Amino acid sequence: MNVLIDADTIRSPELRHEVPAAILDPFLYGERDGVAFATTSALDAANIAKARPDLRQLDTMSELGLRELIVGGMGRGEALLEVRARACEAMGVTEAAVPATFPLATARFLEARGITLHVDDALFVARRRIKTPAQLEGIKRATRAAEHGLQAAREALAPGLTCTELRAIVRAAVEPHAALGEFTVATGPDTATGHGSSTGPIVPGQPVIVDLWPQDRETGTFTDIARTFVVGEPDPEITRWHALVLEVLEDALAYVKPGVEGKQLHARACDRFEAEGFPTQRKPGKHLMEGFPTALGHGVGLEVHEAPGLGRTGEALQAGDVISIEPFLCRPGFGGVQVEEIVLVTDTGAELLSDHPRTL
Repeated sequence: MNVLIDADTIRSPELRHEVPAAILDPFLYGERDGVAFATTSALDAANIAKARPDLRQLDTMSELGLRELIVGGMGRGEALLEVRARACEAMGVTEAAVPATFPLATARFLEARGITLHVDDALFVARRRIKTPAQLEGIKRATRAAEHGLQAAREALAPGLTCTELRAIVRAAVEPHAALGEFTVATGPDTATGHGSSTGPIVPGQPVIVDLWPQDRETGTFTDIARTFVVGEPDPEITRWHALVLEVLEDALAYVKPGVEGKQLHARACDRFEAEGFPTQRKPGKHLMEGFPTALGHGVGLEVHEAPGLGRTGEALQAGDVISIEPFLCRPGFGGVQVEEIVLVTDTGAELLSDHPRTL
């Protein structure tokens, strides 16, 4: 099946996978009978050629007539759509699969020119499930950066330190090594919300969750790891939860291998938590965020959350997948415990990519 992607590589994981370079402006990428092509400007041609030397570049000015279209009075937006149609016609594309994010304006313009488009998101997800060597190295670099942040948090934690101050400490530790956008620093009852953050002071005995998903600047790949800390003596219930979370984590790591389904891993976690009396997704409690209310993890790569899933519908793992495993227990008004690791699925099992102490 021929394919088309209309995007930039900063925001589109589908296109960043095909053209592994940071290209700010949107362009049309396509494949016809295995031949890759793209509409490119002189500003980006060298970067694209370095990233994909096999790709045929169609220059928007000299080959596709963008300048003449604009000089002739056509608005820039319509002219760029015309350029995309001309590229498809030049390459003989009459039918193609597109991702779900394909722009509606481009789709309607191309369809009006007789090009049939099929949305096939599964195709594009499958194309980037197995990480390239460069992507895997990027994930490892992002993971090391996150570990710098976790270590800085562990060393800085003290009574009275605010979560706002801790966020600044974590960011300063991570940013020299990777790009850190949003992340979670939560304490007390806020740790039961999942992705919620706190701003106020850290209280002895209460959980503090630091969840980081920095992005490698070179490859655009992410990691996703988290730890739960406590200043001083932890609440006995938090200690019990933490031990159970680690038990579930270790069981999942031992069970990971190609062919195992994400939903099987999730079911094993539910079995263990339910045996200890906790609600789960499949046996909910009175509150939505209570017990083990989440998936066990997810794929990680050019998106923080991508295939394969480790929830109730999780698909079979493949060698080359990178996944997070993140058992989580919580109770509204009290708090939560989360420990998250990043893992490469190998031919024989799981290779742990993260390496930071799991102690409270």
